[in-house]
Amino acid sequence: MRFPRNRATSVAILLTAATALAVIGPFTAKFDNPACQAVSLVFSGGWSWACFAFLVGFSRRSWIGATALASSSLAMAVVVYYVFKFSSRPPSPACPGIPFRWTSWCRK
Repeated sequence: MRFPRNRATSVAILLTAATALAVIGPFTAKFDNPACQAVSLVFSGGWSWACFAFLVGFSRRSWIGATALASSSLAMAVVVYYVFKFSSRPPSPACPGIPFRWTSWCRK
């Protein structure tokens, strides 16, 4: 199977765009600026993710390539989104290194 350099470049660009889409929302939510909060709401909403998957699929020539790349880039973006959100939470005072949300079992 041939995998030309142009196709590899476009796949890398789309996966980089998926990573950027996943990180922009939670990153801008950390700031108290109203513009940053608006950007966070726009990029964390479901419609922007659906639009991204549609545009990724629309950019491919073949139907199989469109479905494979759109679903894989969206899955990668979801994983990056939740990993970034989990890793950027403040530590719990009861259990250092564990986010606040998961400290119900951790008692000192």
